[in-house]
Amino acid sequence: MREVDGCLRLALLVALLSLVIGQPNPLTITAASCGLPALAWGVRRRQSWYWLLPLCCCYACYFALHQQALTKDSRLPVQVNGRWTLLVQPADWHLTDDGRLTGRGRLANGQSVNYYYQLDQPQALAAFRKARAPLLLQVQGDYQPIEAPSNFYQFDYRGYARCQGLTHQLVIHQIRQQGLARPKGPWQAVYFRLRTSQAQALAAAATLPQPLSVYAQTVLLGGREPALYRNHPGLQELGLVHLFSMSGFHVAFLLAFCQKLGRWLRIERAWLAGMLLVLLPLFYCFTGMAAVLIRAVIAGEARLIKRHWGLQWSAQSIWGLSLLLTLLLQPMILLTLGGQLSFSLTLALIVTKRYRYWQRTFFLSVITFPLLTAQHYTWNCWQTLANGLAIPLFTYLVLPAVLLGYLGCFLPVLVQLANGLVATFDQTVAWLASWPGQIVLGALPWGCWCLLFLLPWFWVGQGRIRQLWLFTLWCGALGLGYYQVHWPSQGEYTTFDIGQGDAALLREPYNRTVTLIDTGGKVSFGRPGFAKAVPVGRAEQVILPYLHAKGIAKVDALSLSHQDQDHIGDAGFLLQHVKVDRLLVPAGLPAQPAFAKKVRPYLGRTKVLELTDQVALPGLPLKVLYPFAPGQGENEDSLSFAVQAGQATIFTAGDLDQQGEAAILAKYPTFRPDIIKFGHHGSKTATNPAVMAAWRPHYGLISAGRRNRYGHPHAATLATAAKEGMVVYSTQQQGMLRYVYKDGEKGRFQVCWNHEIS
Repeated sequence: MREVDGCLRLALLVALLSLVIGQPNPLTITAASCGLPALAWGVRRRQSWYWLLPLCCCYACYFALHQQALTKDSRLPVQVNGRWTLLVQPADWHLTDDGRLTGRGRLANGQSVNYYYQLDQPQALAAFRKARAPLLLQVQGDYQPIEAPSNFYQFDYRGYARCQGLTHQLVIHQIRQQGLARPKGPWQAVYFRLRTSQAQALAAAATLPQPLSVYAQTVLLGGREPALYRNHPGLQELGLVHLFSMSGFHVAFLLAFCQKLGRWLRIERAWLAGMLLVLLPLFYCFTGMAAVLIRAVIAGEARLIKRHWGLQWSAQSIWGLSLLLTLLLQPMILLTLGGQLSFSLTLALIVTKRYRYWQRTFFLSVITFPLLTAQHYTWNCWQTLANGLAIPLFTYLVLPAVLLGYLGCFLPVLVQLANGLVATFDQTVAWLASWPGQIVLGALPWGCWCLLFLLPWFWVGQGRIRQLWLFTLWCGALGLGYYQVHWPSQGEYTTFDIGQGDAALLREPYNRTVTLIDTGGKVSFGRPGFAKAVPVGRAEQVILPYLHAKGIAKVDALSLSHQDQDHIGDAGFLLQHVKVDRLLVPAGLPAQPAFAKKVRPYLGRTKVLELTDQVALPGLPLKVLYPFAPGQGENEDSLSFAVQAGQATIFTAGDLDQQGEAAILAKYPTFRPDIIKFGHHGSKTATNPAVMAAWRPHYGLISAGRRNRYGHPHAATLATAAKEGMVVYSTQQQGMLRYVYKDGEKGRFQVCWNHEIS
């Protein structure tokens, strides 16, 4: 960008300050170190410094004070089984059929918290579903900090919540009393009325047919409906998330609709503009003051003022003003994907206003590329085409259809017509997303991300030769980062923290082979009167993101130790989302009903190998130690391996019991592992003291859920480990456990929590 408006320059300077103060890390520090001098160097007039410097200092002090307040809040002590007064809004909570209530509320001291509650009566579930007005709950529960992610490359919800001003959560054990919340003043009364209206509108939208219902709740009414991306993955795979609340397109659409309606009703323009100036902030409150809508609301207000009062504001000035005001309300908005997409895309539209449509579409795709891939580590090569088609369709077809369907809820024909249009768009997105073309890029080095995001902005206004050089540099940065991720010199044996279950990754240096050992899976316990919960494991949130971050799109072998849910429950999901060449199972398991239900329907072209210790696995750093004969896939038949990781030998055996361990020692008396994965999550049924005394391993690994109902690991297991002088690592205490090594060298452990290395 050759010319930078003064307000835009100030906004960019303040944006860099918000990044480096809000989250100081190598990426933000480098961006600030390069960006701040570059923007400052462009100031030609000395007089400009008289207002630029003081404003930047004021913002910097404001950001620092905000961080200080958040840090102070985050250090508030844990309070167990305390009593609290909690204000909750029906539009902000999420209810499931099995009775789980989650949402965001406000304590009596004004602090916002996340809350979690398991309803104990079906009648309570029905009562909460009927609620429309704000409620005041007297609850008893645990007040505790939001936990950091316990796996590398797992979504950092604690960091995301901090950007929203949240540091703690309330785990409710009992709701002692509930009633309608009474407003404490006129402003709160207006806010409560608006939020009640939103809850009523969302309830009405929920009665519409799908997918019109979820689109109306999310796009039109600002609802936080998690089913949108869960049931419509094509929107995320094709990078179309910015079309929804993130970009504020629907705010601009509703503003244009109201203006046309006002002209049709012959309302005087000045009066109409005044009404809209009031309605925009009310709509912001109506949606629960969603952070990603602040920019769209402020920009809409500025455009109204400019148009009807004749102010000479450029598009760049309006963008800069909206960013400056947004940072006053949400100082960490640019540390969220929604904020990054919203401001980047709108600025890109401004600076490319003279480009042709497809040139602008390509530029938008290049701008969103580093932002989206930094979150998901994948890229769909059809994204540019999808955006080029989807943006006009969404603006001129989907949004009008959603509004038409919602307003015409009493006319079935109108609703069906609108739903058909939305369904056609939705099916087209799903069809395009099903085309081959998803590329697993991996977690590129932060320097690459920085170049990939900054370089395209220098294309604008340049000649073709300079654009070619910049594009070549951009491609070079991408290629270098891709090479570093996909051909790493280190290998690893990684134990995922998936709660009460087992899942591990064995990856050789340079990704020569990749093996998954078990997949984890949630065990569901039904309760009378409630619908049975659908078991949702952590493969989607933990295992798949980690594989993609490591640039892994294909697994050479997936091993399933035995048939228990907490070892194979997520096998179907992984087989659907990752190409697997071979499935390794203990002999006899494929004949069991659990395998037929949980695994066989998802096999595709994956080859199933039934193993005993007599079967060799050429090309894999694994040796089968057990079972000796076919079984039924029970604990005592668990598939057991000797894993070679550099100079270390690792023993992993699923839920094999002490008798099976003794049998391995008897048949393989010279086998001496350096690291053992404790059998059965550290239960006393495994980890035979006599076997451990013979093997004398240096390290022991435990994969078990925190506060699990089984009491794993057992004190007897820990006593055995202590007796043999083992260093014990547990997913309960350290999160993900990662043993990294190079060929022919001794490795070292890395753990997720505290990033300790030994």
